[in-house]
Amino acid sequence: MNLLFISTIFPSSHKPTRGIYSLYLLTALRDMGWTIEVINPFPFCPGVDNFIRKKVFPPAHETLNELPVTHAPFFYTPGYFVEKHYWFYRKAVAKKMKSGIARLKERSPNPELPIHVMLGFVYPDAFAMAPICQRLELDYSVMIYGSDFLLRRFQPKFSPLVMQCLQEAPKIFCPGYVLKEEMIKEGIDGLKIHSFYNGIDTNVFHTPISKAASSTSSKFKPHSNTILFVGNLLEVKKVDRLLKAFTILVREKTSNSRQTEFNDLHLNIIGDGALAKVLKRLVQELHIEQQVHFAGRELASQIAARMQNAKCLCLCSYSEGMPNVVLEALACGCPVVATDVGEVPRLIEEGINGYTVATREQSEEQIIESLVQALRKALSHEWDRQQIAKKMNRYTWPAAARIVSSALLK
Repeated sequence: MNLLFISTIFPSSHKPTRGIYSLYLLTALRDMGWTIEVINPFPFCPGVDNFIRKKVFPPAHETLNELPVTHAPFFYTPGYFVEKHYWFYRKAVAKKMKSGIARLKERSPNPELPIHVMLGFVYPDAFAMAPICQRLELDYSVMIYGSDFLLRRFQPKFSPLVMQCLQEAPKIFCPGYVLKEEMIKEGIDGLKIHSFYNGIDTNVFHTPISKAASSTSSKFKPHSNTILFVGNLLEVKKVDRLLKAFTILVREKTSNSRQTEFNDLHLNIIGDGALAKVLKRLVQELHIEQQVHFAGRELASQIAARMQNAKCLCLCSYSEGMPNVVLEALACGCPVVATDVGEVPRLIEEGINGYTVATREQSEEQIIESLVQALRKALSHEWDRQQIAKKMNRYTWPAAARIVSSALLK
């Protein structure tokens, strides 16, 4: 079968880790015999992005994992009329979609096979392009990742758009089963929702082969008292929670009772985003500059090495679907402390591979205190890192691709 995938959340040579899970899934589908084209729209505001923000943009065309990718700019107004951006998206991407379909037919071993369009992310992708698919009588589906439903449904300007799009979609895909349950609660037909577990690239994310392989630099000792955060520095990730909890641990370290227990305590923050400057200022205000290190964005291989060296990974979001970073950390044998959002409670076994932090009906102060307690236990615990990694063997991209392929072929 032929598949056209359209999504703003997709990697490029410029941002190789953005939406990497979509690239992995499509690669697994390609290995099953699917012919695939990718269109990756990205927002662009002339003048602002060129000269003020000085953004670097991806090339018009490139190949990732042997998949042809077209990066297509669409006009947007930064910070204004966000609920109207789908109109500009639709105008720009409709033309690219026609050429993408033409390329699929040229490349396909059987161009007579029908073309399926998968729209990754509800807004703006699916809301913008579903009407085009309907008009052209193309079979299409919507891929939900988490925040595009879990957060958007509570936003008055977006909720009706999201619900309309999902009610009309012939098929919906989502990572994890909690997300499916949440959609069903909102009245979406569960028979058209197909859940799967994300996979892990075990060529990258695994336990160290040797002691030498586990040392990325003299600064990071294997399994030292280093807490790791990996993710976009956005409000939904609540990194400020982690910084406040970490500050409490640092202050405890100076007391006689805990001075040796948490010796050489550090927090490594991997990622970038809109709140980077705000978080760096908070680190200064909390006087923890010597213990907190911002590394920016890193390649998957670098992130895996960090996970192999860290005592634990911390995810403190207030909303998630199925966070890939948790799967990847566990595959590296790195225990996880995480808030009980999305699929996290199904992934974490208390005291076996990490700890969860309750957030429901809790104040922010209570959440931070619970986070401190969980991190304290994680830092003190002797983890069986090989056993943690072994339990992740069932999470594979071929397994996910089989579920998606089977649903598309029905």
